[in-house]
Amino acid sequence: MPDPLLKLAYDRSLRRYDKEGRLHVELTPISKANICPYFGREIPHGDLLGLEPDRIYQMFRAPEELAKGAQSSNNIQLLEIHIGVTARDPKKQHIVGSTGTDAIFDAPYLKNSLVVWDKTAIDLIESDRKKELSCSYSYTPDMTPGTYLGMKYDGVMRDIAFNHVALVEDGRAGADVLVEDSLPLKLNPRGLKMPKTTQATSRKALVARGALTAFIAPKLANDAQIDYSKILRGITAENWVDSRPVLMSRIKIATNGKLANDEDLEGMDKVLSMLDKTGEDEKDDDEDDDEDAKKKAADKRARDEAEEEERKKKEAEDKRARDAMSEEERKAADKRARDEEEAKKKEADDKRARDEERAADKKAMDAAIEEKVSEARKQWQREQRELLEARDLVTPIIGAVMAQDSASAYYELLFDKHDVNFEGIPPSGYKALATQVIARVTAKPATRPVVKHANDSAVVDFNKRFPDVSRIRAV
Repeated sequence: MPDPLLKLAYDRSLRRYDKEGRLHVELTPISKANICPYFGREIPHGDLLGLEPDRIYQMFRAPEELAKGAQSSNNIQLLEIHIGVTARDPKKQHIVGSTGTDAIFDAPYLKNSLVVWDKTAIDLIESDRKKELSCSYSYTPDMTPGTYLGMKYDGVMRDIAFNHVALVEDGRAGADVLVEDSLPLKLNPRGLKMPKTTQATSRKALVARGALTAFIAPKLANDAQIDYSKILRGITAENWVDSRPVLMSRIKIATNGKLANDEDLEGMDKVLSMLDKTGEDEKDDDEDDDEDAKKKAADKRARDEAEEEERKKKEAEDKRARDAMSEEERKAADKRARDEEEAKKKEADDKRARDEERAADKKAMDAAIEEKVSEARKQWQREQRELLEARDLVTPIIGAVMAQDSASAYYELLFDKHDVNFEGIPPSGYKALATQVIARVTAKPATRPVVKHANDSAVVDFNKRFPDVSRIRAV
């Protein structure tokens, strides 16, 4: 069971309600130093860095970068969905609360207090429908690869600055953390709850769990719990020796802040070394599998022999009964046998026809589902193209901004910056309006021709030279 101190939905001791019903949460994790998958198109300036849009890159949220950016997580909106916010456009309709002013980095977690103002959001938290948090932030990608706790990463997130926190069903980093980015649809198909692991627990991991529990449990503070399944994920007898340093790091992280006073992990290396029996567990498993296979084969032979014996016995009884029949009785018996055979054949034909009809219906349904999935995929790809096009169009004008979740959001940032009134214009018209705004902003002032005015003194000289010219009249 995950550590309850890391689960907002289960954490009763760190929560309280004020008299107006608002939910207050003390110093809960909102982000974590770990490695998470991102599409190349999600990474800021990915195109300039030469990243492939549809390739998944493992990005490292480094501890020192979280510590540097911790204060930017103070007093920011808690939203019901992920959407970029600014002072000009705070998305008031989606605000359900706020972070506090208590940001602190306690490796590997960035922690802060929370207050939830909205009753609907509180109910979602209580019902476990939305119990994880997902931070939105800007960062500078440093695509220098490396390893962290034995895991490889492709790049590091630098200069992290938080924008908002959102309530989500599934965070990118997993259920042991309340903060991270919600997974894109392709990484979490159809929004389904993702399994905690796809690998069965090995016998070596089960043995190690017993040893760790016996060693660690007496050292824990009251009510503290450890998620041993996460610590031992991927551990087998084959990789045991090589994985021990990583395992030790996982144990230190999992027990950080949970040990009772004056307790430590001294002696843990000795406990782990006592389990060094590489390959023995897998061998035992193979031997058990062989024994099971032999037993199943023997059982099948016994059933086949019994069925064959029963068949021969019935054939002998039928022959004796037929020999005792008269000619008419034999004919009647043969007719009954033919009728039964025809009935069985008809029943088999009817079943085959029903199966074929169901198969045709299923094929048609699968085709319809595939068509819907294809349409949804094309729609998503179109939206992504429009989003990237909008980003590339407005970035030279407004500069690099935090990644937005739609093309419309990029255009609205452009309109806001240049005080363009776009009320009443549908999102489908944003691109045309943005093109006009950019043309206006980038246009060079027209060069006016220099008009040289005649000097009035020439008129004065003329009148002096010809004083009677005013008397001339046209006849």
